[in-house]
Amino acid sequence: MAFATFGAAAALELAYLTIYLPGQNGERSIRPAATAAAGLAAPGAPIGLHRNGALIGGVAYYTGHPVAEIGSRKGLRRFFASGGRAVVLEADRLAELQSVVEAEVVFRQTVGGDEMLVVVPAPGRE
Repeated sequence: MAFATFGAAAALELAYLTIYLPGQNGERSIRPAATAAAGLAAPGAPIGLHRNGALIGGVAYYTGHPVAEIGSRKGLRRFFASGGRAVVLEADRLAELQSVVEAEVVFRQTVGGDEMLVVVPAPGRE
């Protein structure tokens, strides 16, 4: 009986964390951007996250991909040179990324008042 109660409680908590909470505050969830990035990356390939380490857990959770935390132009160069494709970043960091590689914005989302982007190398620049 105790095992059944524990299982039911665990199932409710899982539903609360994965279904209810993300649906309650779509403006504060990185889920849409993470999902967009995951659709652009090869299976198992890392998703780049440029200068926003606070989102690393959410991006990893919603994509199921490893996340490469990128903190510099050198890191961006390394990410793209190693075959990385999709990067999640704040819109005010776009010029920094484009100083490294010509990129195309493929998704935009507002999260907590900040515009978040998903970018990929422009066609022919990969």
